[in-house]
Amino acid sequence: MSYIEAYKNSINKLISELSDRQYKEAGEILADTIEHGGLVHIVGTGIHSSMSAEDMFFRTGALVGVNPLFDPTLSVTHSAAKAFYMKNAPDLGTFLMEYYRNISAGDAIIIVDNEGIGTIPYEIIKWSSEKKLRIIVVTSIDYANSIDKENCYRNPERINIADMDVSLVIDNKVPVNDTAVILSNGMQSGWISTIGNSFILNMVTLSTIECLEDRGIKCDLWHDFITAEGCNRNESFIEEYYERIRHI
Repeated sequence: MSYIEAYKNSINKLISELSDRQYKEAGEILADTIEHGGLVHIVGTGIHSSMSAEDMFFRTGALVGVNPLFDPTLSVTHSAAKAFYMKNAPDLGTFLMEYYRNISAGDAIIIVDNEGIGTIPYEIIKWSSEKKLRIIVVTSIDYANSIDKENCYRNPERINIADMDVSLVIDNKVPVNDTAVILSNGMQSGWISTIGNSFILNMVTLSTIECLEDRGIKCDLWHDFITAEGCNRNESFIEEYYERIRHI
C-alpha cells in the first residue's frame, strides 16, 4: 500500500471512530452558554493544536460568540523551539487565563491538547474550574495513556487531563506521536490531529447551531466576507462584541 493510500485510510478510520454522542453533548453545553449570553472560549495548548483556536474564529458560518485565547508562546508561529521549551513552564497556563479579563462564570471553554498530560492545560482546567466555567477537553486518551507517568513533560499531579474534573472529554483518537503512516525506514509521518480536531470542532459548531434552532433561539453566525450585505452584518457583530472578544 502506498503512503498516500495508508494516510487516506487512517483519516477515514479516525473520522468513523469519533463519537456523535460527544458532539451532541458538546453542542448542548455551548448552546446553554450562548442562550444565557455567555462566551465560548477556546485555546489550543500544544504547539500545533494552537491552530484549533484559529479554526473556530471569525469565519463564514462560525459562531460569533467564540473568544480565542491566543498566545504566541504556545505556537510555532513565533519560534517553534521556544514553544517547545516553554510547553511545561509553571504558571504559564494560569497567566494566560488571568490575562484575558473577559471570562465569566457560566462561560464555556474548549481546551485542545493532543498529548493530554502537560502543565499548561492542567493549569487552565484548574483555573477554569475555580471560575465555574463549563469545560470541554479535546484530547487523545490513548496517546496520554502511552506516556510514562514519570515523563518530564507531565503536570505536577502526573495525571491525564482527560481524568480531571471537567464537563466533557472528547477523545480525538489521535495516535501516538500524531502520525499515521509507518515509512520504509521505520520512521513515521502523516500527521493527523489537525484534520481530526478541525472535524471535531466543525461537528461541535453544527451541533450547537442545531440545539439553538431546536430551542427557537437566534444564533449569531459570521456571514460571508465577500458581499456588501455580509460585510455589513459582520460589522454589526464587530461593534457588538468588540469589547468582549479581545482579538476582534
